[in-house]
Amino acid sequence: MARSNDLDIRSSADRITALFNARRISLIEARKLLGLWTSHYAQLDDIARARLPFKPVLFLAGDE
Repeated sequence: MARSNDLDIRSSADRITALFNARRISLIEARKLLGLWTSHYAQLDDIARARLPFKPVLFLAGDE
């Protein structure tokens, strides 16, 4: 028999899941986020670009 506390946790999880599904929010890894950001960067307006700006990182390449 389920305890009332277990049911509260399940109903809370169901509400959170419904909220995320309604807003179409997905959790993704940082590598995937950066991949999506770089592939769509040219389509973003200046406000969106300011949220996660790209900065060049220069380095010396070794002999390969």
